[in-house]
Amino acid sequence: MITGHHVLIQGLAPERRGAIYREIAKVLAALHSVDVDAIGLGIYGRRDHYCKRQVVNFSVKIASLLPLFNIPTGAQHHKLS
Repeated sequence: MITGHHVLIQGLAPERRGAIYREIAKVLAALHSVDVDAIGLGIYGRRDHYCKRQVVNFSVKIASLLPLFNIPTGAQHHKLS
């Protein structure tokens, strides 16, 4: 990243970058509307409690990094259950 834009589109005019970003958003929306069961991908991954799992996993990763920066981990941790 350079000045907030990906290197490949850095030199493009703002209007062109905007068009690219809008197209990316359309593609992501289309991907999110796919019926994974209908295309045979429903057997991969867990569907339940996605956000909770992400927060827990991120919290564990951050906690493991704190000692590297001499940041106390503290005695209190909030459990997401």
